[in-house]
Amino acid sequence: MAALIGKPAGYLKTEYAMNQMAALRAAVDRVLLGDFEPLHALMTDDVAFSVAVGGDTKLCREDSGKPAVADYFRLLGGMVTFWQIDYTARGDQLIAWGRESFTVEPCGIDATSEFALVFEVSGGLISSLFVIEDLPAFFRASRSPGLVKPGVLDLIEHLAESELATA
Repeated sequence: MAALIGKPAGYLKTEYAMNQMAALRAAVDRVLLGDFEPLHALMTDDVAFSVAVGGDTKLCREDSGKPAVADYFRLLGGMVTFWQIDYTARGDQLIAWGRESFTVEPCGIDATSEFALVFEVSGGLISSLFVIEDLPAFFRASRSPGLVKPGVLDLIEHLAESELATA
């Protein structure tokens, strides 16, 4: 297991965050191509994995371990044809904001959606991955207690407001 997100001695906090984002960006870019190894190398073996299901439901699927993450992205690999992702770091969290294009088979309907991947880093490795499949619906449904870890919704809303202010 490689701690590619580790913090070398003498690094400034901003350099550390930039190195974390660069390593994560490179790994996530490979996922769309079906190469999970770079992302796996950045994760703990027992990585916590949660998916907030799209739509206006309050359903959040939870699992753990690298195989669960690989299975999730493997299912998407044949469907997603384009990702556009921006990254933000805050404390021990890295957030990938994205838009994706995909085709719903077998009916051939083209669609797009907005999503977020919230990575929590501990000891230089990703200890938790929280996938939000439909970001707008998530904001509507997430007002219910217990759906999201404390602080995650506040962080995402803060970053979304920042993104809108700079757009």
